[in-house]
Amino acid sequence: MPEPVPTTAHEQYQELLPTLEHMRSTAESTLQQAIARADIPCVVTARVKAEASAAEKLVRKPEYRTFNDLTDLVGLRIITLFADDVDRVASLLSGLFRVDESDIEDKRSDLAATQFGYLSLHYLCRLPDALCEGQDPRAGRLRFEVQIRSALQHVWAEIEHDTGYKVAIECPREWRRSFSRVAGLLELADAEFARIRDGLDRYRHDAGVLIENGLLDEVSIDADTWGTWLKTRPFDALNERIANINGSDVTEANLSGYLAAFDMLGLRTLGDVDRMAHEESDEAYRLAELQLGGTELDILSSSVGLQYLCVARAVRLGMGEPGLRALFVSLGADASRASRRARTMLRLAQTSSKG
Repeated sequence: MPEPVPTTAHEQYQELLPTLEHMRSTAESTLQQAIARADIPCVVTARVKAEASAAEKLVRKPEYRTFNDLTDLVGLRIITLFADDVDRVASLLSGLFRVDESDIEDKRSDLAATQFGYLSLHYLCRLPDALCEGQDPRAGRLRFEVQIRSALQHVWAEIEHDTGYKVAIECPREWRRSFSRVAGLLELADAEFARIRDGLDRYRHDAGVLIENGLLDEVSIDADTWGTWLKTRPFDALNERIANINGSDVTEANLSGYLAAFDMLGLRTLGDVDRMAHEESDEAYRLAELQLGGTELDILSSSVGLQYLCVARAVRLGMGEPGLRALFVSLGADASRASRRARTMLRLAQTSSKG
């Protein structure tokens, strides 16, 4: 016996809903996987248009006769961090879906230079046959909408939606200038964020080349350059030497927390740290030998060599107990523990100098 044909709008929507859910989940996962492979930082969301909203649109726009005629029953939104990534995401769509080239809407080019308004890129797409096998044939026929915009363009869209003014002509004259200023600021911020990103990428690349070529005096210390240089394992030899005092094993530790200590010690470039590692190596070893020798410590952190190097440097600079205490606080010790360690290190340093 054939299935009954849906007659009411509610029945039509409910009968179509499983197909819409398949379209949504398939399009969303396909796009997310492609964006991940392309390494584009963004957020992908997808939704099926609610029944009440879809029914209201049929009433409001008589050119749509049935739910099948609506092009946004399924909608995807991609919000990129940077404005120039909008076009990168857009370039992926034609390889994933069947794109209706005649219905691409680039809202970014719709506005004159003196206007403000909604900036976004809209596509209408269909799932390819390969993603519809075993599904309702309508899954490959129905179109779905894809909106792509940057995070700041999304902020504008949300504010625009809340205020109800989509273009300048709709806005009260006394507020148009304020809207234009905000729109200009958001566009400028989008461009500046992209410029900063590109500049940092170039900086990281150039610093990496300098480190690779051993030009450490030309590389300032920051989180990026420090992390890159640590990959060369500059403290392994001293760590191994200290570990041999008791035959200890060395476990990996995070050394990212030393930047504040370097600033206190007057170390500005990787070359400064490298020289400290050579100039203070023997004293760092003697301090370690005095403190660890005769103990039963059989596991040491890979920060052990660097920490003794910093202590040796602080002592050489005459920073005294207050300076050593501040050094240990910068490395994460609480005030009480930092004070005890500072006194201990000073005593060891005095014993080392007498030896």
